[in-house]
Amino acid sequence: MTKKRFTNVASWKRLAYGALTIIVLFILGAHAVLRQFSIGGTKDFHHFYRAARAMWNGSDIYAAANGHYVYPPFLAFILQPLALMPEHIAAIIWIVLSGVFVFAATLIAASEAARCWLRTGAQNDPSIPWLIAAIATILIADKIHASFILGQTDCLMLLGFACTLRWMQRKPLLAGAIVGATASIKYLSL
Repeated sequence: MTKKRFTNVASWKRLAYGALTIIVLFILGAHAVLRQFSIGGTKDFHHFYRAARAMWNGSDIYAAANGHYVYPPFLAFILQPLALMPEHIAAIIWIVLSGVFVFAATLIAASEAARCWLRTGAQNDPSIPWLIAAIATILIADKIHASFILGQTDCLMLLGFACTLRWMQRKPLLAGAIVGATASIKYLSL
């Protein structure tokens, strides 16, 4: 009976912490989307979009952004589907995708942190990774918000780092491939 009650309480805590994380990300993303509608233009995403559109059209990705696109071609390559729609809509979709990527990254990294910190034989509360993710999201909310507003690639970097952390011991080849892909997006943050 105690184990079942522990599981039920942990389930409710997971739900609460997950909801808190999603609500924070939703508020940050909603503000960025509203700002996109009112002011328009995401500084960094504008350059990514122009490079992706140039790649789609077979043009020079660096000339398309007037020298402001300073990333490897892989980023323009993976953003090509967004270049098929108007920039304003693509920027909003990018903000939404960024929120999803940040949520996944925080949960993966929090799960790994909890697994490493709680290496005991005792049964651990399965809601702890969700709590860590919620706290981490709240602590860096201003950075996440700035990334959403500017349309930066930090969400992809976070997801790449989190996945590398997750698989570096168990699947080192996969982790290495993820490091390579992440470096091909923005090598400066490595």
